[in-house]
Amino acid sequence: METIKNYLETMFTNFPDTMEIRKAKSELLSMSEDKYNELISTGMPKNEVIGTIISELGTPEELAESLSLRTTKQPEKPVGIVETNTVYRRLVSFDEAADYVGDCALSKMILALGILFCIISPAGPVIGESFRYIFGNNSFSEMLGGLGVGFLFLSTAIGVGLIILSGHKMKEWKFLKRELCAVDGETENFLKNKLEQSRLKKTFSLVVGIGLCIISVVPVSVFGSMSAHLFLTAGLGPAMIFNLTGLGVYFIITAGSKTHAYEHLLSLNNKMAA
Repeated sequence: METIKNYLETMFTNFPDTMEIRKAKSELLSMSEDKYNELISTGMPKNEVIGTIISELGTPEELAESLSLRTTKQPEKPVGIVETNTVYRRLVSFDEAADYVGDCALSKMILALGILFCIISPAGPVIGESFRYIFGNNSFSEMLGGLGVGFLFLSTAIGVGLIILSGHKMKEWKFLKRELCAVDGETENFLKNKLEQSRLKKTFSLVVGIGLCIISVVPVSVFGSMSAHLFLTAGLGPAMIFNLTGLGVYFIITAGSKTHAYEHLLSLNNKMAA
């Protein structure tokens, strides 16, 4: 009889541990015991009795079909995972969402600073060379011109380094694109409120950035119309084109940094609903 009990345990191994399954296993065991005692009383050899009962019990697949149940357990849901339409998604917590928005803003700021340094780098040689209009062609003017060239290379190097650094900052969030993720209702409402607030700031930053790019040529025009000193018309004025344009691009790039982050996090649930 012990062999039959072990066989029953094996048959029910892949079934979920529910009251229905326990009841079915108990009934089968009771029926098997009754059948075992009945056959033994007829004088049938023990081995034949066991074989007969096992053959009547059938296979786990046949048992599953008779019970209208699945033969595999449902996988346990890991912590931080939500299930939608039998698809598991990684749940992005409130703190993770806040950290992601902060990292996005910081990454955009670093990128914008890098581009700013690259744009303003030519201003160094322009101003450096224009000092000769003040001090004349002498060693001091040549030194200032050399400093301007040095600023060109240093500013470019800093800019390129910041651009590379901005990309590394977001590496830890790549799972948001690789994995199926979602945010809970509380976090979603928070993100929606923040998104509305950030849109006004985005518009303001875009206006300022575009305005700075447009007015970057104004100093040159003003100095030229005033017949100002060559240091202003040939040096400071052109240099301000690079400086104002770089500053304008900075505002344009950083304008939608948080807005984009909020939209990206909210899109996780939009994809989920679709």
